[in-house]
Amino acid sequence: MAENIGIADALRDRTTDFLEALATKRNIDLKPLYRGVPDIDDPCAGRQVGKQAQRLMTTWEPVHAWNLKAVEPLFFTTDGKQSAGEFAVRLEKGKREIVLPTVVVIEWAEEKLFRFVRLYYRRAWLDDRQHIRPRVIDARPVTLLPIIDRYEEYLHTGSLEGIMDVFGEDPYLDGHGQSTNLSKGLGMGLFRGRDGIRDVFTQMFNIEGHGGL
Repeated sequence: MAENIGIADALRDRTTDFLEALATKRNIDLKPLYRGVPDIDDPCAGRQVGKQAQRLMTTWEPVHAWNLKAVEPLFFTTDGKQSAGEFAVRLEKGKREIVLPTVVVIEWAEEKLFRFVRLYYRRAWLDDRQHIRPRVIDARPVTLLPIIDRYEEYLHTGSLEGIMDVFGEDPYLDGHGQSTNLSKGLGMGLFRGRDGIRDVFTQMFNIEGHGGL
């Protein structure tokens, strides 16, 4: 157990160091961090491989158009092969300040080296326009935890009570959007507590045509 915690802490620290370097335009050499060719998929830049990935370290769009205030780690989870880290990237431009919710997903090789890095954030926070992102990874069979299978089943069937069963007593859901009113078309914002979870999925299922909720 202690060894697993140590590995998780090491992967979390490497993830945080990577995002902080990206956000501060610190042009660290990516080659020693990777098993193979550096490979980063970014919402603004798209997939960047090799020299293009290296160039991204000094041209990342969120801090190209905005000034960086801080990078704050929030949550991190890993099974040793893949990980997801959630961060609050605080930006400012003139008198305007925003928090850009950013998720860094990494596929890990042996010896704590990157295999593939995927970044997730909502571009509309940066330019007030809605964007559609192309598929990031190829479709392939994935083994999910039973609770995730149940969540997907309830999501597809529109079962509100089923959805409520898979969330705990103090849940939150952050869709990284700009509103808690889904009808505005500004993306799914932050919903807290069981009342918030019930609210967002009620809205979602009504929009999707399940109705009657």
